[in-house]
Amino acid sequence: MGKVLKAAFILLFVLVIVGVLVHLGLLYAAAKSLEVEAYIPTINLENKHITINIVVKNNSPYPVKAKTLEYHFYIEDVLVASEHVEEIYVPANREATVSLPVDLKPSIFNALVKAVKSAITEGKVDYSVSGRVEVPIKLFGIITLTTATIPFEEKGFVRVEFPEAPTIPLPTPSLPSPKKSPEEYGVKIAAYWTVANTSVQITQTKPGSLVEAHIEISYYTGYVTVKLEQDKTLMPDKVVYETTIYIEKHGEIRIPFIAESGTGIRGYFVEVEAENWKWTMPDSYPPRLKVG
Repeated sequence: MGKVLKAAFILLFVLVIVGVLVHLGLLYAAAKSLEVEAYIPTINLENKHITINIVVKNNSPYPVKAKTLEYHFYIEDVLVASEHVEEIYVPANREATVSLPVDLKPSIFNALVKAVKSAITEGKVDYSVSGRVEVPIKLFGIITLTTATIPFEEKGFVRVEFPEAPTIPLPTPSLPSPKKSPEEYGVKIAAYWTVANTSVQITQTKPGSLVEAHIEISYYTGYVTVKLEQDKTLMPDKVVYETTIYIEKHGEIRIPFIAESGTGIRGYFVEVEAENWKWTMPDSYPPRLKVG
């Protein structure tokens, strides 16, 4: 009878040990079956804040309680965050998502912006999240016998949005106001042409003729600039004579010149300009002098 009890006790002990070992093996297998993935949503650098989502999947029929999750987060080889999280519970055949907020320190933010600007293509940059999950294997849920370590690494692309630069209204260029006509200041101007050294007025002359331009300015005191110009077709007009003189109430300017002809030359005209006004001989013949 004593031998039977002893044999039964030994058998029971062996069954308990085997049961415990099987249970521990199942726990270890459940821990090692964990899968870890990382997901990084669009990063807006204006917020100087990034959220890392780490998903721990448990594909076994046993719940798993991880002691720690350690991770290292890189964007374009810039270490953005390196932390660890305590106590993660993952139900059987379920998954647990751990959202990890990261506030970017100024030094990291500046390095990150520099790296992203040099590497960004189509609004995306490389990222990587690596680390490990440690699950203690406990006897009767009390005594830790060993630890299952599950390494993980996730690489991919993440979209980056830069802060919008403040809109600064461009100053409207201040164009100089067009000068008024002399009539608005009560100034009178008369201009005409004569054969040189005579009082005979003309509106047309032949090439090579000696002609004199007469410009009379009344009711004005101050400096004026007088220009004699060639009127050209499809080309800029050409200044052939220019002078600046001081007038007191009334003045007359005479400009003798030899009329020229050539390609594009229509004739001659006069222009007078003061500080606040400008006068140009009307664009017609006459009063402009025609050559031909």
